[in-house]
Amino acid sequence: MVCIRAAAIATPLEAKQDASTVPDTGAYPEQRAYIEGGLTLMHRESAKAHVQPRRFSELVQKVIERRRPPLKPIVGGMARPIWLVGGMPERLQDAVIARLVRRMTKAGTAGN
Repeated sequence: MVCIRAAAIATPLEAKQDASTVPDTGAYPEQRAYIEGGLTLMHRESAKAHVQPRRFSELVQKVIERRRPPLKPIVGGMARPIWLVGGMPERLQDAVIARLVRRMTKAGTAGN
């Protein structure tokens, strides 16, 4: 069995996302800024080849055609860094992800 791990893929759904509907008060006041940062990053990356939906379908075709396909191939934007973080000890993963969340939140706040 093969498990294709897809990271960021530019689709029409991404274009429909709107962070303004996320409340900026409540239990998670940074959530809107975090989502805005993620959308900013995705918008900036959306024209690049590695995030195009075609890359996913090409990988599916490759997996189907190969006699011995990789068990967990990755595709999409930020796929390799996500893969690397996934191999780290859990406490280190938490620290790296926390830093990423802070950077994305800062990027979302900068857009305002």
